[in-house]
Amino acid sequence: MRVKLSALHAAIDFDYTPEELVTKLGDVGIEIESTESTAATFKDVFVARVMHTALHPTHHRLQLVDLDLGPRGTTSVCTAATNVREGDIIPVVIPGGRTADGMDIATRMFGTVESFGMLCSWKELGLDGDLLSSEEKEGILHLGSGAIVGSLFEEAWPIGDTAFEVSVTPDRGDALSVLGLARWIEVLKARDADQPFDMGDIKLPLPSTLPHARNDGDLAVTINDQSLCSSYIGVLVQDVASGPSSHAFRTQLYQLCVRPVSRIVDMTNLCLKQYGQPTHAFDYDRLQEHRIIVRTSLPGETIVTLDGVVRSLEPGTLVIADAAVPVAVAGVMGGLTSSVTAATTRIVFEIAHFDPRAVAHASRHLGIKSDAAYLYERGTDPGLTVSAVPSVLSALVREQCLGSYVSCVASAGIPVPAKPPLSLDLDRVNGYLGSNLDAADMQRLFGYEGITSSITGTTLSVTPPSFRGDLTSWPEYVEEIVRMEGYNEFPSHTPNLVLRRGSESPLKALCKRLRQILVGIGLVESCTVSFVRESTVTAMGLPPAPLLLNPLTVDWDALRPTMAVGLAGAAVRNLSRGREGFASFEIGKTFSVRDQSFDEETRLGILLTGKWQDANWTTPAASTSIFVLKGIIESVLRDLHVSCNVVSSDSAILETGASVLVSSETMALGTLGILRHDVGALLGLERDTFYAEFSVDALLKSIPAIGFKEFSRFPSIRRDIAVLVDSSMTAGQVQAILTEHGGPLLKKIVVFDSFQGDSLPTGKKSVGFSMEFASPDRTLLGDEVDVLVSSVEAALATRVGGILRRTRV
Repeated sequence: MRVKLSALHAAIDFDYTPEELVTKLGDVGIEIESTESTAATFKDVFVARVMHTALHPTHHRLQLVDLDLGPRGTTSVCTAATNVREGDIIPVVIPGGRTADGMDIATRMFGTVESFGMLCSWKELGLDGDLLSSEEKEGILHLGSGAIVGSLFEEAWPIGDTAFEVSVTPDRGDALSVLGLARWIEVLKARDADQPFDMGDIKLPLPSTLPHARNDGDLAVTINDQSLCSSYIGVLVQDVASGPSSHAFRTQLYQLCVRPVSRIVDMTNLCLKQYGQPTHAFDYDRLQEHRIIVRTSLPGETIVTLDGVVRSLEPGTLVIADAAVPVAVAGVMGGLTSSVTAATTRIVFEIAHFDPRAVAHASRHLGIKSDAAYLYERGTDPGLTVSAVPSVLSALVREQCLGSYVSCVASAGIPVPAKPPLSLDLDRVNGYLGSNLDAADMQRLFGYEGITSSITGTTLSVTPPSFRGDLTSWPEYVEEIVRMEGYNEFPSHTPNLVLRRGSESPLKALCKRLRQILVGIGLVESCTVSFVRESTVTAMGLPPAPLLLNPLTVDWDALRPTMAVGLAGAAVRNLSRGREGFASFEIGKTFSVRDQSFDEETRLGILLTGKWQDANWTTPAASTSIFVLKGIIESVLRDLHVSCNVVSSDSAILETGASVLVSSETMALGTLGILRHDVGALLGLERDTFYAEFSVDALLKSIPAIGFKEFSRFPSIRRDIAVLVDSSMTAGQVQAILTEHGGPLLKKIVVFDSFQGDSLPTGKKSVGFSMEFASPDRTLLGDEVDVLVSSVEAALATRVGGILRRTRV
């Protein structure tokens, strides 16, 4: 990528010289392959406005041009150029000045008329012809209305500058834009000043919301596979006006080393070079049914790309299609059938986040190496895709008078979820580097780059910003530590390698198993921060949370004592984006205050609300309930071979009478129930919400040793009973009596019914149980099972006054 120093200064303030900047960027892994400094070689060239033109009295191939030089007065020159009209803003070199090729300018007679200077084309000014449009290279250079009349030409046109050629590795798309380089310059400033990274120092506009639109367009966007395209936004612009960009906008493009073409192309190029986000423009009226569908190509499909070549698409190639055919190869090149022409009056700007591998595959297969593909292959920032770039593009539409207004912003997909935190073991990092950095040192170094981190004992949990797609494993974070500290700060030595067999702790293995079980049931995993607002914890009725001495924000001033806050926040975000329900779990650390110290515990939180399973052609959508949550917990415990008891219990955040305590034979495991409505409202959930929280440490201690025994070869006998008991009794209490008096032949008890209504006495309810009896060494007789059932019935009558309603075989 090629960019000029002036573009970087426009994006962020810094005092580094070009030479210092090259060295410092190289130290953090951004290689500058070459630099090229340019300076004005002309003299006394000013911006002038044409007041009047007339033919020369004797030389009919010449024009007499009267010029306004602003505060410098007026002058007149003779010229043979034919593209000079009244009102044009053009450069003129006055007597005593000099052109870029070394020609000295003096007053000169043309017949009987005296000429006081010379009008300049791009050649007399020594401009780079590769950056100029064909119109700008024809005759006298036109500057446009944005140039200030009477100012020096170098003030109106970027002349004296330094151009950098930036080279990055294939995973460093974050540095392939002015914004990306500005962020790295901010990193350098933060490191030099020993201050955290601050995006607020960057002067480029970075809106956080989608642009406003009138919503009078019928553009529809659909994504068939979000693993290939996580988000796609179409910005529809009405009443498009073609023509060149303004002088100020073209100047921006020159600073980006981009040749101006037209308003539409210039805007897409600016987004690509300045923000690192490729964009594409479609003719809205050439899209069948005004639809955009992001899908993979079908067998036999072809497309005529913008270069006029008919290309066969390999099945599975990611394309942008309308209702009928592909209109672009996603992230690579647009199609000719939907391209913008001189007759275009409505356009759709595409802003999307495509999978880098899908774009790279299509680019290689089709043999197309475009600027967009080059950037997409190296990764774009999903955060910019969904808010900043669409808003910037919409603002440019207004500023450059491209169209009358933005009439529709259609979108599909969701932003790529934030990467889960990665834990760095401090001893492992120091052993790898041969250093003695503590957690605070590493946290400080990560802070220079905007990498969020939290310290938990000897572990540092780090989360990269959205634009750092290259940070995926712990060695890459170690490399960032080295870059920020400085390569020369680490001594060279021969590594002392110790080979040992890797192992996994029982707790980690259990957490992995829990994830497998819960995902298999149909839940999704959430990853939230460990910080909460202390006032929120207090309002929930929980004990005081451990406070942070140096919180990142006022909303994160304490450590979480429960998993509920983070899961509720994730639920609110999902529901606000149109989801009909939320069913998720999180395994993480909770913290509590005990005496003068703090306790830290690994806990499992599960939160359900709304619909938790989508409808299909055989099954309607499944709504959540307390029984769904209880069934999930029972499935987990059954899979872990943990037997449990369930009894009513009060909980600070669960509804009274709708919460239970689940215990193993030796200890409490956790609670489940309905989230208190006032707590739900406090956390932003205004609907029935079901919540469970369990101690993973207690689960680990309760898992029995795995034993094996022979399967019974003899049939079992089932007896169903329904017993009338007080409504205050739980099914678990009744089941405990059945277990106690059913004897060793009672193998299984299942609650199949619970009824309470007008047909029953007041204060009573009916609970139905199915009991299964079996012997490992013989076939049971009905009579001996009847004796056991009679014992159970007698115990129910004696212990809880249970009245038998019926018994059936």
